[in-house]
Amino acid sequence: VLAAWLLSCGAVAAYTFLLSRHIHRVVAVVQQLGTGEFGVKMDDTHLWGELKSLARAFNDMSMRLRLYQDHNIESITLEKN
Repeated sequence: VLAAWLLSCGAVAAYTFLLSRHIHRVVAVVQQLGTGEFGVKMDDTHLWGELKSLARAFNDMSMRLRLYQDHNIESITLEKN
């Protein structure tokens, strides 16, 4: 029973550590976007489940913001000329 309990605790600790690392990576990329670095991509190769879905949705949003920014800059330049 003790061995099973220790194994379970080890598995929970490993899962928590991995999840925490992934969340820190997500936060870092979101902070980049927050500084105006549109088009930044989140690496989703080692993510799973909902975090992978979140990364893909983030990447889509980031690329759309980049396209929107490029379009606005182009429009302003045309108006200025």
